[in-house]
Amino acid sequence: MVGNEDGNGLERHDPLRQLFLDGGEARTVLRGERLHLAGEPSAYVHLLVKGWVGRSRSTEAGDAAFTAVHIGGDIVGADGLVNERVDDDLFTLSGGVIRKLPADVVRDAVARDPAVAASLLRLLAAETGFLREALFAVGRLSSGERLATFLLQTFHRLVRAGLLSPDARRFPLPLTQTQLAAVTGVTAVHLNRVLHMLRNVGCVEVGGGFVRIDDMAALKRETHAGPVGPKARAALNGTAESR
Repeated sequence: MVGNEDGNGLERHDPLRQLFLDGGEARTVLRGERLHLAGEPSAYVHLLVKGWVGRSRSTEAGDAAFTAVHIGGDIVGADGLVNERVDDDLFTLSGGVIRKLPADVVRDAVARDPAVAASLLRLLAAETGFLREALFAVGRLSSGERLATFLLQTFHRLVRAGLLSPDARRFPLPLTQTQLAAVTGVTAVHLNRVLHMLRNVGCVEVGGGFVRIDDMAALKRETHAGPVGPKARAALNGTAESR
């Protein structure tokens, strides 16, 4: 799901993040590990030190939709501190390193330290903003606009997190095509059509676990930050564009 480009809104030396760096249990994770099962009590909160984590919710029929894609530096599952459970599945999209703390330990720190409490408030406000932006995207953006927006925002998030140079035009994206379809809210078949469209208009190419931006200005034109590019509209002419 697309959302704001600021990630979880925490500064790199944020008090909440520092809590995990000082006392969290570090663990190396592999791709495909489940950190939390939807609806279960929230026993731990995680700092993603390195790697990628997905957050998704599924229907009874098994159709999944991503509600977040986390990158290194993100706090994962903080809403469980308030609700005492996380309603989504949390799972690793790549190998990496996490630091986890018991939810009760984090709650105690929030109650004791106003700086940590303020940090949590900023985080939850940022995540609420992310969901509002995602709801707007599903309701008002085309599939091509949603995908272009997600790719551009992921680039900016990696840059702001210090994980990518602003001048870089290639970055990792360890999502399968099925997962990327779940992020943008389309079928895998339609996603393949949109990927071809963005490649054919010279914006961006996605494949092999990486994104290569060929024309940054053109990619921006395909997002909701500006008018949709006429080449993309022409490329999709005659097709039924799923929203």
